[in-house]
Amino acid sequence: METTEKKIVVLADMPPPVQGISLVTEWVVKNLQTKDYSVQVLDTAVKRCRYYYFLRVFAFLSAGRQVLSIQSGDILYVPLSHGFTLYFQTLIILLARCRNFRVLAHHHTYLPINRPKNIKHLICHGLLSLSVEHIFLSEKMRIDYAEIWQPRNRLWVITNNGVAVTRMVHAGSPPISDRKIGLIFAGKVSREKGFFHILDISRELLSLHKSTTLTILGPSGDKTILHELTRLSIDFPEQFTYFGAYTEIELLKELGSSMFFLFPSEYKNEASPLVVLEAQALGNICITTVIGSLPSEVLKPGVSVTIEEWANSVREIHALAVSSPLEMPMKSSIISQETYILSKVAETALANTFKG
Repeated sequence: METTEKKIVVLADMPPPVQGISLVTEWVVKNLQTKDYSVQVLDTAVKRCRYYYFLRVFAFLSAGRQVLSIQSGDILYVPLSHGFTLYFQTLIILLARCRNFRVLAHHHTYLPINRPKNIKHLICHGLLSLSVEHIFLSEKMRIDYAEIWQPRNRLWVITNNGVAVTRMVHAGSPPISDRKIGLIFAGKVSREKGFFHILDISRELLSLHKSTTLTILGPSGDKTILHELTRLSIDFPEQFTYFGAYTEIELLKELGSSMFFLFPSEYKNEASPLVVLEAQALGNICITTVIGSLPSEVLKPGVSVTIEEWANSVREIHALAVSSPLEMPMKSSIISQETYILSKVAETALANTFKG
């Protein structure tokens, strides 16, 4: 296969540290490299230390200098930040556009949709809406963004299903047939991610059904939450498991042995949480709130509902699992298969986007 003429310059934070946005970027880079694109990564990630902000600024200034020295007319790919670095990304994007680069800006947050009047969003997204092509995590996100910012250039959709399948299914997934009635959450254990909603419904179901289990994976700095996690361990020693830190292999194992992924998030930055798609890749039935792109991404019989309806939805789906023990594993298998199909759609969308 002949090498593609245009070089793709990736301006991004690469892992480590391991974050959802960096994992998606890593997947994009690896997919492009397998298709014989010439890829140059300008890694702007720096370690957290006393001089973090100074080093961060220096990383972007260095990246900007390199963009000015690269052959004009290439492709610049930028996973957009939502912090102060968005200003630096926007500046480098404008420099690239002046040099006739084709720029692809990948959106990973709902903040410019939820808070369009924020001064940072008015400046940066106002400029970006005029000058670049945009990549969104779902069709819903594309529509929501377009209604507010009315971008002039092409809009693309590449879901994170490809990333989820690569990380979970390709790592070797456990069988679904003998799956227990297990509730699971993975991520930052916090109030805005819905911990206390999970706590209330889980205590109820664990008390009523001794065969039901609960697994929570993720760190928490909230003393009240840590106290409640300790109480769960004491009250349900055989049914509750907590991992304050976990590896990818442990996540794979726990998702692969659970049935229901609980995600009652109220986090305003939520777009397309990778962990929800990873759960579906392993056949979990997801019960989430209506936030970000989740209403268009949760596969049936999973649901995406308001926070007021969430606990009752968990009760109803859990009751079906108890009354029909053979039916839910079959549905889990279908969810896993559908996610695999969606991952192939994402790979095709990625190829088409960079072809232009």
